[in-house]
Amino acid sequence: MLLPLAWLVRVADTPEHRAWLREAVAGLLALQDASGGIREELGPTGQGIMPPPRSNEEYGLNEASLIQQNGDPVSDMLYTVNFAFLGLHEAAATIKDPAWSAAADKLAQFLVRIQIRSETRPELDGGWFRAFDLRRWEAWASNADAGWGAWAIESGWTQGWITSVLGLRQMKTSLWDLTAGSRAGRHFARLRAQMMPAGALTEPPGEHARHAAVGKNVTLRTPYSNSYPGEGENSLTDGLLAQTNHSDAAWLGFHGDDLVALIDLGEAVALKELGGSFLQDVGLGIFLPRRVEFLAGDDPAALQPVGRAMPAANEKQPGPFKEVLAIKNVNRRARYLEVRAANVGNIPTWHHAAGLKAWLFVDEIIVNMEKQ
Repeated sequence: MLLPLAWLVRVADTPEHRAWLREAVAGLLALQDASGGIREELGPTGQGIMPPPRSNEEYGLNEASLIQQNGDPVSDMLYTVNFAFLGLHEAAATIKDPAWSAAADKLAQFLVRIQIRSETRPELDGGWFRAFDLRRWEAWASNADAGWGAWAIESGWTQGWITSVLGLRQMKTSLWDLTAGSRAGRHFARLRAQMMPAGALTEPPGEHARHAAVGKNVTLRTPYSNSYPGEGENSLTDGLLAQTNHSDAAWLGFHGDDLVALIDLGEAVALKELGGSFLQDVGLGIFLPRRVEFLAGDDPAALQPVGRAMPAANEKQPGPFKEVLAIKNVNRRARYLEVRAANVGNIPTWHHAAGLKAWLFVDEIIVNMEKQ
C-alpha cells in the first residue's frame, strides 16, 4: 500500500490521505528488524491461498507460505522487501519524516549487506536470493514451499526494484519526481476503459443542463489533453454537467493551455447570459481559469468582446468544487460565440507541484440557461 498511498498524497494532499499513509508506514516499520530487514508475517489463519502446511502429510505437496508462523526471523526478498523498499522510499520523499528516512536508510544498508557476491557463479553475482534469515544471516527458503529453493532468483521482481531504488537514492530523487515529465497520462482514458469498462462502476448519473448551445457545433482553437478528452470538443455543448470528481468523463482537460472555443449557434440568437462551468481541485493541480472572456458576432473572423468573468473562489481554496463563471445582461444578438478561458499556466510556488503545468477542466459552455 505504500506506493499508491504516497502518490495519492502527491496528487491530493489531504489530512485523511496523510493519515492513511502514516498508518501503512507504521505497520511496515513495526516489522523492521534491528538489521534493517523487514520481517515477514502471515495474515489471518485461513485467509491466504498458500498457508503453512497443517500436517506432515501436507508438507511439500503445494506452494506454501515462506514462514511457518509469525515471529519467524525471515525477510522475503521476492514479494515483500523489494516492493517495501520502493514504497518506503517514495513515502519518505513525500512526507519529510526523519524517522521514515532513517528506516529507508537502514533497509538500504541491509540490502547492500546481503547482496550476493560470487566470482565462481557470475550469473548470481549482484543479485538477491529468495529470502534471508535474519538470525542465521544466510539465504533462506522453506522446504514446504514446493518449487522455491533457497537459491531461487527472479530478476524481474526482486533485482529490478532493489537496484532501481538504489539508483534513485544515488540520484537523490524519487520515482515521482523522475517521471514528472512523463506523458503516460495521455493513455489513461483508453486504458481505463479497458480495465474498468462502462458499467463496472456505479456512478451517480450526470446532471443535464438545458440551454441555447446544447447540440451546437464547437471548434477548438487550442488542443485538449488526450488524458482527459471528454467526448471531444462537442462535449462542451452536450448538456451534460460533470460531477466534481476529476475522472468524470464529462470533463475536458487542458494541460498548461488556455481554452479557446468557437461555438456556431446555427442562427442569430438573443444572448442574455453566457457562462462556462469549471473545476478546481488544488491537490491535483486543477485550477479555475484566471478569467473567462466572451466574444460574439455574425462573422467568426470579426467577433467583438461582450464581457468577461472572474472566478469568485481563491486559487488556494482546495476543492474539489465547480464554479460557473458567467456574465449576465449581455443584450446582444449573434450567431457565433467565442469563449477564452485563461489557464493559470504554471502551478503556483506555494503548491507541492510548483512549476509544473496547471490543469484547466471545463465541462460545459452555457448560453441562456433555462430554469429547471
